[in-house]
Amino acid sequence: MTTKQQSYTLEGIAFFEAVKAVFDQHPEAKGRYALASLALENAMGIDLARKSGFSRAEDGRIITEFVDRDAPGLRSTSHRTCRKWDFNGDCLDWWEPVI
Repeated sequence: MTTKQQSYTLEGIAFFEAVKAVFDQHPEAKGRYALASLALENAMGIDLARKSGFSRAEDGRIITEFVDRDAPGLRSTSHRTCRKWDFNGDCLDWWEPVI
């Protein structure tokens, strides 16, 4: 077991091993996708069932703001790309590049 794995529960280790197997089966996806922890959002008390994140790149940082999912601006999709989605396929965090 590596040092990184020691911080996970046995259930977490099994999950990450299963995900690694999927990446091994689809090597072309390795550079496009990664798993993201929701620990920061959970620590901040963000209810992702009610809120959606909007991220932007600014001065070498990724800044995410959370807004209500039923906010009028969310209905516009223009050039948005989903950065994080849950197991149901619902987008948790959008990125809209500056055009």
